[in-house]
Amino acid sequence: MEKGLKFRNYLGYGIADLGNNIAFATVGYYLTLFYSDVLGANFDENTSAIWLSAVTAIMIVARIWDAVNDPIMGWLA
Repeated sequence: MEKGLKFRNYLGYGIADLGNNIAFATVGYYLTLFYSDVLGANFDENTSAIWLSAVTAIMIVARIWDAVNDPIMGWLA
């Protein structure tokens, strides 16, 4: 006998997931600022554009790897 979730359960999970997404977005925002301002502070305009492109590529590759790796780890668990 299986019962469905009530609306308050969905609402609670949604609010918790919202907080989780805000935390991950804050970390991603901070990492982008850190990579560009702290590590790349002394570059000129041309080098800075290359540096920011590299940071963007790193973030995209990390997201793609996460999208591939998470289902595999979920299956293993």
